[in-house]
Amino acid sequence: MARSFRTWASDILRAALPVAGSSSSPMDLFPSARGDAPVRGTSDVLAGYANLPWLRAVTGRIAQAMAATDWQLYAVRRPQQRAVKNAFLQRASGPVRRKALNEMVSEEKADLITDHVLLDLLHDGNPYHTGVQLWRLTSASLDLVGEVYWLLQRNGVGAPAAVWPIPPTWVLETPVSGRDSYRVNFKGRYAEVPASEMLAFLDPNPADPYGRGTGLASALGDELATDEYAAKLVRQFFLEGARPDFLVWPKDSQMGMDPAELKRFTNDWLNRHQGYARAWRPYMASQEMGVHEFDKDFNKLQMTELRQFERDTIIQTYGMPPEMLGVLEASNRATIEAAEYIFTRWVLTPRLELLRSILQERLVPQFDDRLVIDYVSPVPEDKARELDAAKAQPHILTVNEWRAIAGQEPVDDGNVYMMPPQLVPVESLDEQPAPMVEEPEPPPLALPIPEQGATPPEGEIVAPAASQPPQRGR
Repeated sequence: MARSFRTWASDILRAALPVAGSSSSPMDLFPSARGDAPVRGTSDVLAGYANLPWLRAVTGRIAQAMAATDWQLYAVRRPQQRAVKNAFLQRASGPVRRKALNEMVSEEKADLITDHVLLDLLHDGNPYHTGVQLWRLTSASLDLVGEVYWLLQRNGVGAPAAVWPIPPTWVLETPVSGRDSYRVNFKGRYAEVPASEMLAFLDPNPADPYGRGTGLASALGDELATDEYAAKLVRQFFLEGARPDFLVWPKDSQMGMDPAELKRFTNDWLNRHQGYARAWRPYMASQEMGVHEFDKDFNKLQMTELRQFERDTIIQTYGMPPEMLGVLEASNRATIEAAEYIFTRWVLTPRLELLRSILQERLVPQFDDRLVIDYVSPVPEDKARELDAAKAQPHILTVNEWRAIAGQEPVDDGNVYMMPPQLVPVESLDEQPAPMVEEPEPPPLALPIPEQGATPPEGEIVAPAASQPPQRGR
């Protein structure tokens, strides 16, 4: 066993050595005669989007938010020169990339491109699907089964001009060594599509990293089936329960009922009491009858608790805050406000980063490898944190900035700061505020008292002599 493994490892290492003119592809490292077929049960999981309510609610909400994301293109350039390729920005993480791009745009070291054929491609989709529908299909398929494919339709100059979403179930085989193409089947029509004309979005499976993708819904097979069977059980009870509401029999076994009389009694009962319009009517019998009513209490089956448990499992697997789906059983104002941040930060952003990385590496170079693709961050600003920081130092914001926080329009003289302690307006934080009240001038100093009989100089103020108390006689 050890020798065979060593031999296998040696073959792999020899295959991995760079050869002139060869491509570094897993198909060359692990040659196979057939490509990977769709994972078993993929069609059932995709169909669950239309049949399973909570699966539709979660994936649909995520898909709608993903489709509402705006994509942006940037071109990095040196002053007075053409655009250059910036590998750091192309592979940087979201916050770092976005901060660097904003700084470079403000310093005129990068340009925000608003009109480009790639932006038109991502926005328009194809003649059948709009851009919103294209992204909804892409997001839903990735969440359900972990893969989706785009078929590229090129224009006259060879650039992609439209994309067509291809469901994973249509892709019968992926490319293999010696056949660099996808085998696609659509309603009995087979086609060999070159790998260069297909863009694959995959969430790789750790158990088979070079095979097909894996989605969150695939991991919820038992939970989804349990919830669906519980719903069907309740439906079948009302549709065809196959049991009566109650059982009636004569208590006197000697009297009994022959079949003809039993049939007459049944028909008479139905004619008098069947339907809501005949409810609560009395029925008279000529003998004592026994009645047994069958229990129809679903509380004993804990059907509500079961379906709530499966619902919570589905929501938690997707990382979705329940408030985003209208589940407010244990919510308050704080959790509702935090739900949007959790949804955008930990549900949408990782998915957008996966899509952005694939577009940057596989689609952008087909237009211009110097471009940097990005998206407008869906994470809302932390208004409460900003307000707390502003309240700690109110003078760091202008009057108009405070009015903006309050939802008011700016005023003409509102671009001033209110400085403590008297809150006087200044044009800049570096400017020293002028005092609101002028300090009074100090009183003039009094001159020494002249000797008795002397005349003080003209214009001088002489302090009055202090009065001496009268001397008492001794």
